[in-house]
Amino acid sequence: MIHPAIDGLKQFVLRLAMTAAVVLGAGLHPRAQALTYDFNDGTLQGWNNRVWNGSAWIDLAANVTTYGSLLPTSTYNSIYGAGGGSVWPNGGNTDGHLNTLWLRSPQFYLTATGDLTVSMAKGQAYGPAPVNDTAVSYIAQNSASGSTGWKGVALRRASDGVFVLAKPRTTSGDNWVTVTFTQAELAPYVGIACTLDLINSEKGGWGWLTMDNVSIPGDATPPAQGKDISGFTFPTFGAATISGTNISLTVPYGTAVTAMAPTYILSSGATCVPASGSSQNFSSPVHYVVTATDNSTKDYTVTVTVAAISPAKNILTFGPGATITGTNIAWTVPYGTSVTALAPTFTLSDLATASPPSGSSRNFTTPQTYTVTAQDNSTQVYTVTVTVAAQGPGGVVSGLALWLDAAQLTGLNNGDQVNTRLLYTSHAS
Repeated sequence: MIHPAIDGLKQFVLRLAMTAAVVLGAGLHPRAQALTYDFNDGTLQGWNNRVWNGSAWIDLAANVTTYGSLLPTSTYNSIYGAGGGSVWPNGGNTDGHLNTLWLRSPQFYLTATGDLTVSMAKGQAYGPAPVNDTAVSYIAQNSASGSTGWKGVALRRASDGVFVLAKPRTTSGDNWVTVTFTQAELAPYVGIACTLDLINSEKGGWGWLTMDNVSIPGDATPPAQGKDISGFTFPTFGAATISGTNISLTVPYGTAVTAMAPTYILSSGATCVPASGSSQNFSSPVHYVVTATDNSTKDYTVTVTVAAISPAKNILTFGPGATITGTNIAWTVPYGTSVTALAPTFTLSDLATASPPSGSSRNFTTPQTYTVTAQDNSTQVYTVTVTVAAQGPGGVVSGLALWLDAAQLTGLNNGDQVNTRLLYTSHAS
């Protein structure tokens, strides 16, 4: 079937018409869950023909359906056009072409929302599917057993030109047959830039191939690509604080920061420079650049601050149970406690030390001093005085027993007077 050439002006008008059709819900729907191509507007709806220029395959502009001289030379050669509501060879002889016809969809990103389906008619495939872009011969082979050509549609990974999935036309005839790439088959390629390629590299009887009603579970725009640092950790010092693209850590005074090797966690598929675990000089802020799978980047600034030298030199707790007032510590111990070898424990300001250290045994029959030294080497002296608590009331004192009449305790309220009597005294012999 022969179709008229489309010049630049007509092509522009048709693109505008197709855009209007999208808004009204017809033809191509580039932002729907499924990209659909029905070719009812008489254009290729953004698909582009590929032709051999004598040394390499080249892409014609979208919707172009004519080319000067197709190779190998023949008056029967053709490329794809759209007429009658489907994709057909445009010009030449449908069976007698010598060239390979190759049509490519606009790039898309699979979204795991269903199957990919394509309707095809005419000749069946005899040869094997090509493995990638460079394996497609520009010379069509005879449609017969043993052919090295092929007819069908292939899902192509855009990054390397590999045909990751391929579906041939398996019978010859005018009937339309729908081929399906199942959601399970498509799953490994979700989110990856792909194209769908219609290829006919066979000639002769039933040596042609047509296409219609393409439905692709994908989106014309790339998915959001992660390029985040979600965790940033320094050995010895732990996790840094992440706030937007700023990462910060404060380390103790005196820490060497010229050769620190932090590790980090990135978004799936992302890469980063410098590498995780590599040694960096943090005496000034260091930039970490994260690259997403779509090559977009995000720049993080990592700042390590060395804390100022600490002047803190306080005893915070002492005892147990002592009272701290300024630099005086009063510690009362139970009645009967020997104070000649007490070993109190205490806590100090961060980075401070004490002499003698916590838990040391000392004779508290007289007040004892503790010297606390701050990180900046300044000192503070604490004086600790221990008091033994007085004996409590009741109990046996020097053999004297105090007895109460229990009968008088019945029904008493707090504060009631209780009469007591001395029954006897005795001295143990």
